[in-house]
Amino acid sequence: QERQMKKYFSNFVTNTKTWPLAWYGGVSEEDRSEIRRRMHDGTQRILFTSPEALTTSLLRTVFEVARNGMLRYLVIDEAHLITKWGDEFRPAFQALAGLRNSLLRKVAEEKVEPFRTLLLSATFTPETTDTLANLFGPPSRVQMVAAVHLRPEPQYWFSRAIASAEKQEQILAALRHAPRPFILYVTKREDALAWKNILRTHAGYQRVERFDGATPDQQRKEIISAWIGNKLDGVVATSAFGVGIDKGDVRTIIHATIPETLDRFYQ
Repeated sequence: QERQMKKYFSNFVTNTKTWPLAWYGGVSEEDRSEIRRRMHDGTQRILFTSPEALTTSLLRTVFEVARNGMLRYLVIDEAHLITKWGDEFRPAFQALAGLRNSLLRKVAEEKVEPFRTLLLSATFTPETTDTLANLFGPPSRVQMVAAVHLRPEPQYWFSRAIASAEKQEQILAALRHAPRPFILYVTKREDALAWKNILRTHAGYQRVERFDGATPDQQRKEIISAWIGNKLDGVVATSAFGVGIDKGDVRTIIHATIPETLDRFYQ
């Protein structure tokens, strides 16, 4: 049995290398056609994509797959964003509940086995779980599994500044003493651009990049690759940076502005 399992996973890894597993803006039209074909014939098995793509370019294909009974799971990672982000930023997250209900109705019409829905997050608050239960209910059929873990950060420091010039001076002083690599978080894109210019022009940091919701796909890949490869001393970012990125040796996190919510601070 152990040999069979090893053979299965070996074949899975080998096969999944032969076609793309992610659908995003930078995927070529050839790969998109291949993904659609594999979704129709049931060989794609897993596809990572964004809510925006799921509700636009992939919408028809997903409905056809669900109608044919080949959609087994709908997995939404960072599901707390459904309730935290509004109309001004990535509203497609809030459209996922309606899309799921439409897919379930289509499945019921075709009398095929319904798919399961998984909502995943590291920062579910009681208010968020109540909202998600209502959106993805009925509540009696929603099962919540939580494993809350307080991360053992060694130290917390805070400082109050009366004026922006004082805050800038305090942040630069903190960066001069803090270990690297670091992340400098802000809440607005224009602040991320301003701080990158400050660090490069006035503070002498050359191995610093900026990452926010408007960063192009190719530049995102380059920044994340350099970040993981320890080629950057720091990243100036909004909360768009850090989601899904696993790096175990980040030494310093500085919030230049107060995070919008407690869960964004925790993440």
